Amino acid sequence: MKESRAILGAARINLIVLLALWAPRVLAQPFDVTAYDVYKGRRFLQTGEVPTPVPDKPWVFKAELTPFQAASISALYLVPPGGRGVDLSMNPSGRWSFTGAEASAEALAALYGVGENTFHYSGQIDGDATVSVSTGPDNFPEPPRVLNIDHLLQLDSDDLIFVNWAPVAQGTAQDVIQLRILAPDGSVAFASPGPGDRDALNGTATSAEIPPNSLFQSVDFTATLTFYRIVEADDAEIPKHHAGFFAETGFSIATSSSVSNSIPELLSIVPANHAVSASTLASVPVVFQFGDQMVPGHSIRWSTNLDPKGFLYEWSDHSTRLSCYYTNDWPPNATITWILNPVAGDPDNFFDSEGDELPVGLYSGTFTTGLSMPRIRKIQRINSELQLDIQCMANRPLSLLTSGDLIRWTQLLTTNVPGSSLSLRVKPGASPMFFRAGQD
Repeated sequence: MKESRAILGAARINLIVLLALWAPRVLAQPFDVTAYDVYKGRRFLQTGEVPTPVPDKPWVFKAELTPFQAASISALYLVPPGGRGVDLSMNPSGRWSFTGAEASAEALAALYGVGENTFHYSGQIDGDATVSVSTGPDNFPEPPRVLNIDHLLQLDSDDLIFVNWAPVAQGTAQDVIQLRILAPDGSVAFASPGPGDRDALNGTATSAEIPPNSLFQSVDFTATLTFYRIVEADDAEIPKHHAGFFAETGFSIATSSSVSNSIPELLSIVPANHAVSASTLASVPVVFQFGDQMVPGHSIRWSTNLDPKGFLYEWSDHSTRLSCYYTNDWPPNATITWILNPVAGDPDNFFDSEGDELPVGLYSGTFTTGLSMPRIRKIQRINSELQLDIQCMANRPLSLLTSGDLIRWTQLLTTNVPGSSLSLRVKPGASPMFFRAGQD
């Protein structure tokens, strides 16, 4: 079989859908929700010795819900103790979130008072369901105070960097402190573990280490140091949840200039040059990895079997990685070619942050897509059975296999599909179930 995991020498195309399905117990099935959190707090800004409240709406309520996968949840909203429902939206990290900011503690309390915060959602497995968590009576902590604020404005990123702060009043080992550093493009340059994560800094910590070469030279970063006072937590079962109060101190970090005499390079490309049977899924991008921080932009000549206006471009990893998403599925069984900086003097050409141009026309490549893959579009529980909705190629035999460990696979059925879609029902087992659909 020819699989989406790039196993060679096969004659079939398979799609692995990592939806773990459990059966007999309540929640002993795929989880629509894996975690949810609610916090109330204050935001501060530190430019000198002492942090001060941000000038505009420093009082904050924030809620976040983590789905099993992006399609697990729809129609999500939150009802806080104040009774006014608020909609959550998907953030770049794949979580549903809401943040509300108010000018005073009284205004915050009026909208998000003491009591249960209830998430209402429609899930693929749970259907219409709710989960709740309470922050309890207001107990806002004092903000962390950064001690080496001036030193952090003239760093050499080749060195081990320390961020030091004064002990937070009444901080305990059950609380959490998190350091986050954002690049100018909004990407995360560095983040220590947060609440619920392994190896998170507890509330008694007074410093964090940033490994050498984690930050680019000659960049002004935005940093936050957040103290979380945890008042309710459950990490033992899924969905996990946390609730409490926080104080966030924002400050600046800057790395010193470095002299660049090098020409920027393309380090890698996915799919690799001359790759065959590349994915046709629109969700799978072409990814260019550069060796230097680049000026966001793009100049790429694609082959004529693609619409150049049909691309979405996304920079990440401090503008060193460019992901190119084709808004439709990639054409199946097609040869795709690309050239970077195809035209000399084009103002949209690739340049690094030091103004050096990627060599014109030097980097080019090609790859070939595979056949369209069958896709398990949706799994939902109907009474005591699971219904699988599958998109597939017409007039080709389709096989459905299941596994409990992604190693040993058992064939459930083989059927001929006259159309481009198929719905079928299976009985859930007593152990985890992973499904794989394939066609000859």
